Formats: sequence, C-alpha cells, structure tokens
Amino acid sequence: MNIDSFWEALFSEDTAIVRAAFQSLDAEERGTVFDTLRRIEADMERIEAQRDAARFAMNAIHSDAQALPEGALEFARALVHDVAQELKSSRGVRQATAKADGSLVTQFDLKADQRLCDALAAHFPGHTVLSEERRSIYGGEEWAWMIDPIDGTTNFTWGFPCWGVLVALLRFGQPMLGILDFPETAEQYWASLGGGAFRNGEALHCDSDAAEVLPTQLFSLCSRSVKAGLTQFGAKLRVSGSCGYDLALLAAGAIVGTQQMHVYPWDIAAGWVLAAEAGAVIHTFDATVFPLAPGSDCAARSVAVLGASSETLWAKFSAHTVSQNKKPEKS
Repeated sequence: MNIDSFWEALFSEDTAIVRAAFQSLDAEERGTVFDTLRRIEADMERIEAQRDAARFAMNAIHSDAQALPEGALEFARALVHDVAQELKSSRGVRQATAKADGSLVTQFDLKADQRLCDALAAHFPGHTVLSEERRSIYGGEEWAWMIDPIDGTTNFTWGFPCWGVLVALLRFGQPMLGILDFPETAEQYWASLGGGAFRNGEALHCDSDAAEVLPTQLFSLCSRSVKAGLTQFGAKLRVSGSCGYDLALLAAGAIVGTQQMHVYPWDIAAGWVLAAEAGAVIHTFDATVFPLAPGSDCAARSVAVLGASSETLWAKFSAHTVSQNKKPEKS
C-alpha cells in the first residue's frame, strides 16, 4: 500500500478499513502514525473535518479488541493471583510510611510492585510498565501496563480485608484489559475490551436500564466524600477503602453507584475496563484520564470519579457529587 492509499484508508471513516490499515504497520510505524493522529486532533488551526477524521481513527484503534497481545490476559491473571496470595500472608503488618499525598506505603507494596514489574517486563519486553511505586510518566508508547500493587494499603496495613492487586494493559493510553484480585474474599475480577467482565469465571452484568434508586440499595463512596458531606445519593452508604473493590462491586451489581474524590490512573485503570464491560457508566470530573496523554505524570494528577449502573442513575447521582458545577470528562 503506497503512502497516499494508506492515509486514505486511515481516514476512511470505516472502522474495519482503519484498523486493517493501522495493523499493516510495524510497531515503530504504528507509534509514529498514532502520534500524528494525536497532533492532528489537537491542532485547533486545522479544519474540523480533519480533526474529526483523526478522532474517528483513534477511536477505531483504541476499540480494536483483536489487537490485544496473545496470551496477555491469561499471563496477567496468573501473575496477579500469585502476587495477591503472597501478600495475603503479610496483611496486618501495622507498619507503614506516609507518602507525600498522605497515603501509606509498606515494604510489601514495594516488593509486590517489583515482582509485577519484573515479570511483565520480562514476558512483554516491548511494553512499558507504569507503577504507583516506580515509573509514573507515560511516554506515549503503544502498550503500557499499569500497576497498583496494593489498592487499599491502609486496609492492608491494619488487617481490614478490602484490598487487592490491580493490573491493567493500555494501548496508546486507553485501558484494554484489567485484572483485580482480592485475596481476602477469594475473588478475582477480569475484563478485556469486547470480551466481557467476569468474577471467578462468572459473567457480570449490572442493571444498565435502572432508572430509580431504592432506599435499600447500596452506594459506595470514599471517606473524603463523607468528610465533605457529599452523601445524598438516596441509597444506603458503604465505605470500603478500596477504589478498585468499589468498581468491582459496581460491575457485579452489588452497588448502584460509587464516588471517589481523589484517585490516580492506576486506581481506576483495571476497574475502568471491568465496569464498562459489565455495562456500567463511569466518568471523571475536572480532567480527562483516559486515554493518557504522552508525557503525563500519573503520580502528579488526581481526579474525581463517579460511577453508576446506568446513564439515568449517573445523571441523578451527578447532582450530588464532588463537582456539582463542573462538566464531567467522558474518558
């Protein structure tokens, strides 16, 4: 395919043609072309039709479930489970160090992070690995793993059972698969783009047609929301202390919504895919998270997140959430 035919195919506005043209490139060429699409879409001096075409092409590439590396989900599921089981024997350590943002880190976070990073880098040598405890700057690479070695470190430190290991795989900054393993409850959740959401092999589907909230249903939120008095959601409230666990409960239909005031990309990347594949709705406020922009420091930005089991409930909850007067970013 000559260069003119290639760009004609890429801007064809036919999803299948766009994906086929993009997949015909080698890895280095894909990175260069996608970076070009990013620049076109962000260039306010270009005509809107060009920006729309670039946006369409990027969306087609981001949503291509067939592009996932062979065996990635199976390898990551086994790895995450092994790390979670190893951590289980060490919970309740009661010793931790406070980080700059006030959250805790233990020696076990660091050990788990090292094991996950090393195993993923060895098995997928062409992939970047981003981590809460190590590299946090996304360079724009096609494939990047994102790790939260212990989601709910405070719970882990004191022996409270809501904590887990979260791993996601991103393509050009957009989550495409996620694994969330909670060893205390013997639950592993996973999802891949277009492949559905699962808990221990059981397919998950939330009530995506729900229009009303019953007073006996559950809504999970963070402790910061409670302190701020942002608690009027029409359901019984629960605080688990783990953003990942809340997103897993949303995907499973155990809760009708969740609010998190101060989360980072690794807190939500795995749950983002899981919730979406189960039919839930999740948006951020104040800033777009996904796709990650090249050069973004994941440790330097936090956002507010609101999730719900349906678009209707999301709209109802958003009237009472952390940024009542701010527009949500539909990442």
